[in-house]
Amino acid sequence: MVETLTGYVVGCGAGTMTWILDGNINANIPPTADYPLTQLHGAGPWKIDPNRDNSGDLTGVTGEGTGIATKVQLTLENDGYFTGNIYCPHN
Repeated sequence: MVETLTGYVVGCGAGTMTWILDGNINANIPPTADYPLTQLHGAGPWKIDPNRDNSGDLTGVTGEGTGIATKVQLTLENDGYFTGNIYCPHN
């Protein structure tokens, strides 16, 4: 999955950066009240894609970590969080 952030990263500045999340999505078998079958979850590593048109202060950033999707809808809309590090070349 490819995702893009356009905004501000504390310590780096403002711009656009793109990362690739290479994970899996799992169904809850058996379904529960908190996680029905229509809500999936998943996890996997992410890495900033240096081949994308990252822009502004985020040009040249690198980074990697783990993405955790706590609830994934069938539309792939999801809730979750990322852990890891982003490195800014100009700081």
